[in-house]
Amino acid sequence: MDTNSSRISSNFVELQSDRAPQHLETNGSSRFPRRRSRVVEPLLGQPGGRDDPNRKGLNGSCTKWYIRYLKQGFAPAIARMKALEHRQGANDINKGTLGTARKRSKSPLEISPKKARSCEPKRSVENRVPNPEKNVKVVVIPVGYPKEVLAPEDLPNLEEAILMQIAKGSDVALRLDGIKFQSGYLVVDCHGEMPANWLMREIPKLSTWKGKPIEGQLGDEFPSMHNISLYLPNSANKSEEFLLSLIRNQNMLCTDTWKVLSQRNEGNDCHLTICVNNRTMKQIAAKENKLWFRFGAIPVIEEEVQDDPILPETETDAPIQNNEFDKDEEPSVILINSNTVIDLSD
Repeated sequence: MDTNSSRISSNFVELQSDRAPQHLETNGSSRFPRRRSRVVEPLLGQPGGRDDPNRKGLNGSCTKWYIRYLKQGFAPAIARMKALEHRQGANDINKGTLGTARKRSKSPLEISPKKARSCEPKRSVENRVPNPEKNVKVVVIPVGYPKEVLAPEDLPNLEEAILMQIAKGSDVALRLDGIKFQSGYLVVDCHGEMPANWLMREIPKLSTWKGKPIEGQLGDEFPSMHNISLYLPNSANKSEEFLLSLIRNQNMLCTDTWKVLSQRNEGNDCHLTICVNNRTMKQIAAKENKLWFRFGAIPVIEEEVQDDPILPETETDAPIQNNEFDKDEEPSVILINSNTVIDLSD
């Protein structure tokens, strides 16, 4: 009896050993049990050991990949880099999976119509907040400027002609902030755009102006002018046309808009003072402020333009002379300067 039972148990063990490994069922899905491989760490002092400095900062997964790459023959530095890349790639995959999982399609009830965008252009701050009181400069110049300029004695007459035109009346408030007498032209500061527009219209038809034909330009559009001095060697008694022709042909400059303000001889040389526009001044500056003339180069000197108004002298502006008093009459007031007066009447 015992012999038969032992024989049956031995046969049962053999049958179980011959069977295929049984699978585990979990929630209706079948899978084989996972067998985890254990990575054998190298010894101390070897690459990948616990004292390896390349293992510093690696977690458990990266350490295993680091050791695997070492066994595949990679250098320690390259193995560490590939282990970190493996971890970074896994993180990117996880992030993409989670990000995809968070997205869900909206149901028809949740879909709302898009708001129509306005096609009107956005207005700038300057358009929304108009500034009619902005100071605007109006430049009064003769037709053909800078070839034609206003003489100093013409500027006061032009000022009076503008005031006479204002006195005739207008449909806008003609507020003027100031006036300046410049070399060859006149500048009027207008308090706002409406007075400036009115002045631009009325300047060409001033009824009391008897001088050269004039026109108006806005200060932003008026080209800036420069006065330059040229010392031309061995050019005394030469004509203005001949000197400008040499300068034009030797330097490839347009001298049609140049205005010769003065020409005087200094020995065998000639001193020219010329008014040029901003474009010509830039071309001269590109040539290092030098111009070719005759058989050499000459320097170009830029003069400062006076911005102060040119006021005509009047009797009240002239200083009091001693010969204006009667010899027998003692003066009761002594004028020391324009700000100091001594009263001798007491």
